[in-house]
Amino acid sequence: MSKTLAEMIAVMQAAERGEEIESRSRLPDATWTYNPFPSWQWETVEFRVKPQPKVIWVNEYVRHLYAYTTEAEAKENAGANTTRKLVKYVEAQD
Repeated sequence: MSKTLAEMIAVMQAAERGEEIESRSRLPDATWTYNPFPSWQWETVEFRVKPQPKVIWVNEYVRHLYAYTTEAEAKENAGANTTRKLVKYVEAQD
């Protein structure tokens, strides 16, 4: 997939800020790998900022769950009858 100039600039600026960059060849079935020193050869290699796993916080009750995007929000909304409070779930990365 070809990136626009703005997308390429965004990836390079992320690298400049110290974010992890991944790359893969444009061959079929190529996999993303960490690239500490990108060559920026956009014609033959794809680059991206390493995706961060999604994190949610959950309060569990006997018959339902409530999910929140921050620990503070989950803590603030935890009811007295929770069976488990502030359970942190992190998305699995392939």
